[in-house]
Amino acid sequence: MKRFTFIIVTAVLAVISLSAQPLNRKGVRPEGKLDVQRVMLAKRSVMQGKVAAAEGISRKAQRAKNQVLRAQSPAKAYGVVDQPQGTLYELKAAFNAIAYNWLTGYYDASSDASPMKVVEGTDGNLYISNLVPSLYATEYYWVKAEAKGDGKYVIKKQPIGYYGSEGYEELDYVARLEMNEEGSSYVESENSDINITWKDGVLSTDIDMQEGDYVYGVIYEDYVSDESDELTWNWGGSANWNLKASIMTEEYITPPAGAKVEDMILEFVEGDTKSSKNVKVAFVDDKVYVQSYENVPGWYVGTISGNKVTFEGNQFLGLDEYYNSYQYLTTATVEEAYDKEYDETYFEPTIASDIVFDYDAATKTLTAPKNTAMYINGSTSRIYYAEAYVAPKLYFFKEVAATPADPVITYFWDYDEAYECAELDFNIPTFDTEGNYITPEKLSYQVYVDNEVFTFEQDEYDALDKDYTVLPYGFTDNEWIAQNFLCLFFQPAENVGLQSIYTGGGEEHRSNIVYYNIETGETEVVSGIKSVGASNVKGVAREAYYDATGRQVNADAKGFVIKSVSFADGSKKNFKVVRK
Repeated sequence: MKRFTFIIVTAVLAVISLSAQPLNRKGVRPEGKLDVQRVMLAKRSVMQGKVAAAEGISRKAQRAKNQVLRAQSPAKAYGVVDQPQGTLYELKAAFNAIAYNWLTGYYDASSDASPMKVVEGTDGNLYISNLVPSLYATEYYWVKAEAKGDGKYVIKKQPIGYYGSEGYEELDYVARLEMNEEGSSYVESENSDINITWKDGVLSTDIDMQEGDYVYGVIYEDYVSDESDELTWNWGGSANWNLKASIMTEEYITPPAGAKVEDMILEFVEGDTKSSKNVKVAFVDDKVYVQSYENVPGWYVGTISGNKVTFEGNQFLGLDEYYNSYQYLTTATVEEAYDKEYDETYFEPTIASDIVFDYDAATKTLTAPKNTAMYINGSTSRIYYAEAYVAPKLYFFKEVAATPADPVITYFWDYDEAYECAELDFNIPTFDTEGNYITPEKLSYQVYVDNEVFTFEQDEYDALDKDYTVLPYGFTDNEWIAQNFLCLFFQPAENVGLQSIYTGGGEEHRSNIVYYNIETGETEVVSGIKSVGASNVKGVAREAYYDATGRQVNADAKGFVIKSVSFADGSKKNFKVVRK
């Protein structure tokens, strides 16, 4: 199950509920994040769940069958899958676009930093890769453009991608689209041809292609036994127009050969809390090279002058395949603002030419003003970021014993019959209770279900190599457990809790236990064990179990059970437990 499985149902319902309403092109805030939410994939996930339910098999079994099916038939080619023969050109594309996100509604998906490829085919035709950048490039075909002469080409309606699993297939087409009469969605134009020009290394669409006139995008056709084959605009893509792409000439920077690369901590403000991450840094003469985003090969570089270090904006960082975008370092000033609709505080950025850090040469510490920020940014003209570092600070980490900050439970999804599991979403902060960075390699966490430590058993979580009661920070089994979510194959009766554990500085310290109350949806913080082996630890002297009548029962008794814990200091605590 992917991370988005439960979010997806809401996403699809949101699309359906808005499909009959006039388009409301609501833009994201200026500091809006690069969007990778794919409603198209959402629909696929939901459809597979329906198929599994209809066949009376478990979601887990359905996934296994799908994996086998895809292994047997990895590419059902309706279009041009492999790169055609001819001369290849790497391009950077700019275009206008709108797309849909279930969180923000309709938003501006325009780009000036989108990767694109063009092949001048040996057959005289033109072939384009990534014509619709909002789609997953690895799943989509090369689009064929037929030559008309004098650099003019036409793209006929054609398959642009295919997805298949047992019981569900989807064939996607690229075509010219226009607004329907109700103004509620885009539909295929009567003339579905897309006219383009390829001349002197520049690819462009018709000069009269405007949002109010017509656009190009994706429609899809379902092949499901109980579904119609009606063509519908795919909200998982976007409506694009005014495309102009030129040959890519920018090059990214890396430290000189032989440079000493060191680990430093990049500390920054995220929302209303402090955050931090481990980054790569190289000091070479009067230059500071930094790589803080692992999805691109490039580094950004600052110049040391006395007690200042200046990083220029718009430094090219390379191609980010995850976001399907070229990335840049963008520098900005920020002001704190409040969003009434979302009831949250955020930072309103204004792009600046550079960012200047104070520099302590003795400790090699760089500290930027609080009203400044750096963005790993998918644009050169607006803030459309993959990562944001507000009030950034760079310093070398010195490990000490510390108590980790409490985990943050972001959401709990009740048990879902279609997927046979419940899901807990969370964040494990990589800093201590004082806001200082702690190394993730020595950070772990424990899960509590109905007031008891939960064991992830290999028999249930079959991708595990053993049973786990403590999970390392960032652990994933690539199925049911990941860095910020975990799944349970039952509905907890009372609560789900998390506790962080840090073993830095030769000591083990624990955070409070943060519980999510199943009934009320509220979180509760319970004082945890502050340090194992220290004098303040209350050792457990005895555990006993009782049923609702007060009669003592075995530890593995089913139903409603009261667990009574007696500690070595004479204190007692009772827990309610429901076992199925």
